[in-house]
Amino acid sequence: MFSLKEFIIFLVIVLSVYFLGNFYIYKRSIQALSLTGYQLWIFRIIFLFIILSYIVGRFIEARDNSSMVGYLFNTIGSFWMGMMLYIILMLALIDLLRLFNYFFNFFPDLIEKNKILSGRIAFAGVLSITLVIIIYGFFNARNIKVIEENVFLDKLDKDKNPFTIVQVSDVHLGRTINQKRLFEIANKVNSLNPDIVVFTGDLVDDNSADPNCLVEPLKSITSKYGKYFITGNHDYFGNLNAVLNKVQEAGLKVLRNEYVTIDSTIVLLGLDYLYGRKGNKDTRTIDEILSGANRNLPIVLLKHVPDDLDKIEKSGIDFQLSGHTHHGQLFPFNFITNMVYHVSSGLGKFNNMQIYVSKGVGYWGPPMRVGVESEITKITLKSIKK
Repeated sequence: MFSLKEFIIFLVIVLSVYFLGNFYIYKRSIQALSLTGYQLWIFRIIFLFIILSYIVGRFIEARDNSSMVGYLFNTIGSFWMGMMLYIILMLALIDLLRLFNYFFNFFPDLIEKNKILSGRIAFAGVLSITLVIIIYGFFNARNIKVIEENVFLDKLDKDKNPFTIVQVSDVHLGRTINQKRLFEIANKVNSLNPDIVVFTGDLVDDNSADPNCLVEPLKSITSKYGKYFITGNHDYFGNLNAVLNKVQEAGLKVLRNEYVTIDSTIVLLGLDYLYGRKGNKDTRTIDEILSGANRNLPIVLLKHVPDDLDKIEKSGIDFQLSGHTHHGQLFPFNFITNMVYHVSSGLGKFNNMQIYVSKGVGYWGPPMRVGVESEITKITLKSIKK
């Protein structure tokens, strides 16, 4: 986890980017609208209210987690974070066109002679397009898509073929993802008739989540050989012990740097989020954790973050299931996650190891997904490729 110094540096960077981005939007908006006098002050007050909403909401909820006022501020601020991304992108595109026009003078005279009207039309256009994107993203995030993949493992016993794993990742139970949503996820999982169900981290968003809401939905999930859970970074942001207790109360086996052998078919290894990170007190290698495991069986690893693939592959892992990336969640952040991770989403390979990275079923921050669907994954393990 972050040290205090690292957290302060991170917070300063995030807030600097946030306020610089909003300052750019503010300056371009008042230029486009040509506001003066009391109209300018009304705009300033509304704009300041919007950009401070998330910070104010978090401040209120830190003192009263059930505050409806805090929830309202948080919701406004969360939507704005998504909106500001697309407003900045469109303003940057307009400024790029203006730069080209400075050199090549291709804007029609209608624009050049009516700059105030053109600016206000451009402002209305940017705002309208952004609202369409946000509305699409809001409903897209609520539409759960089932992704089905076949994974072929040489070590899988032909008599055990096929073996199905349903993966749920990055639920982010909290302010806007509630127990009702978790029941929807559970019903979708049950419709897939899995051999096992695995939750690969970030079951809760932070301390805004009520761990009690986990029990009934998770308890309703049925599978042939059990349900398993590993921690993600956001689970540590919440009340981790309460989350783990409620998960176990719901019948899930928590794997924290340990393995289980399932029906003499696969070895399922789960690594805690802190494994290999600062604050990790478990210094055992993966080989040491797997001491005593039947290496003739396929070894399936549950690890929240799809990193350290070189070390993991050298430990003899056959197949890894991860989440965490959300594949960027909001286009074009998927290009960034593609650069950061060897596999940002979907099925891929790292040398001899296969890996599947879920885009997640929930969301973090803005309650929307743009260009990236919410997913539950059905993995079918097969021994022979037909």
